[in-house]
Amino acid sequence: MVRTATRARFSVGKQAVRKPRFASERATQQQANRQFRAIADQVESIFSALQETTPEICLEALEPVKLKAEYYCPKDTYALVDSSYLEVMTTGKHTRVELGFGPAGKPFYAVYVHERTDLKHEAPTQAKFLERAVLEDLDGIQMRLTRAYRRVFNG
Repeated sequence: MVRTATRARFSVGKQAVRKPRFASERATQQQANRQFRAIADQVESIFSALQETTPEICLEALEPVKLKAEYYCPKDTYALVDSSYLEVMTTGKHTRVELGFGPAGKPFYAVYVHERTDLKHEAPTQAKFLERAVLEDLDGIQMRLTRAYRRVFNG
């Protein structure tokens, strides 16, 4: 079985019996450990399925947020809205899903347009366009995640 980054362990009593108090203690503990290892392997296969599908599921859950943020994003030159991205990023053992505008500071004014609530924009565009899209859709994100994970477990 392929091991996942997330491990499972179940135990009752000591993992190893060094000085048995009665004749069957060591054998009983070893049998329990083998049974729990088999159960843990099954649980780890569930963890593995989640680990493999989670980035794609998160992309799917956040796609409507990206579209909503692009809708609210000011479009004076379209450079900012065209800089939107939604991607899976992996560094070492860590994976994250990132939704944003202005990657690597291009366009340089992305953060100012987002944060400057004193600037006027033609409706429906506005400052805080990404923040608003995320906050408005928190329930939707949770619903899409729940639905997607149900598909994973129900085939």
